Amino acid sequence: MNSKSLKDLLPLEYSGWKKANEDNFYNNETLYNYIDGGAELYLSYGFNRVVSRNYVKPGQPEIRVDIFDMINSRNAFGVYTHSREKIEYNFGQGSQTLPGAVLFWKDRYYVSVISQSETDDVTKAIHGFARIIDSSVKGKGKIPGIIKRLPANQLVPETVTYFHHPVWLNYFAWLFEDNFLNISNKTSAVWAKYNTTPDRTMLLLVRYNDENEARNGFNSFTNHFFSNTGNENVKMDKNNRWITCRVKKDFFAAVFNAPSKDEAISLIDRVYDKFEE
Repeated sequence: MNSKSLKDLLPLEYSGWKKANEDNFYNNETLYNYIDGGAELYLSYGFNRVVSRNYVKPGQPEIRVDIFDMINSRNAFGVYTHSREKIEYNFGQGSQTLPGAVLFWKDRYYVSVISQSETDDVTKAIHGFARIIDSSVKGKGKIPGIIKRLPANQLVPETVTYFHHPVWLNYFAWLFEDNFLNISNKTSAVWAKYNTTPDRTMLLLVRYNDENEARNGFNSFTNHFFSNTGNENVKMDKNNRWITCRVKKDFFAAVFNAPSKDEAISLIDRVYDKFEE
């Protein structure tokens, strides 16, 4: 998608808010100039470009709208999973409504509509801009199939985080010093948390291109985490929580922070029970 068609998703004005100045465009080489502290999130998902437009209205705070072209829907969905604190579907295919902001994804786009201050008029305008952009994006993206592999019982949906870059292996906790699972743009991976006591159990699920790659990831993982446990790939960590892992076909799964050995094994069993559905 070129710059002209990307900015065509934006309205020129809404409810008195009008375009303030020329649009700004950033690509994967210039994104750091725009959001230095947050550029890596978008770049790690295969970011293409973003259009940024400011809207002004006399006596009201400025509103900024960013539309990120993420190349494909799995990238847009992945970025969205980093921003949500609860599950909403008010805009696009999944949204997050916050004070002075609406964030959502649809098709290959991730959209941010924000203001530095919140008034009733600003809130109405932000929602209005979001609805217009939502309507302007005619297509719908496909949610990565790996998400359906997550066991539903005790799942905390807002924690589900999709990725295909090794930087997010440490999203929930510092677990990996190296990318020995060989996470790449060719893999699909997801983190999820499950309600257990006293702390939530973490599940990592990775889908590889083939069974051989999955087995290599499994072997690398077990060499790192289970080098002293013999043939049993389950152990208690230094915090008295349990870790286990398994590989089947082209899927690798690992459980961390389980409160008991039985809970760890039960969750990983349920992952692979879904293979029979």
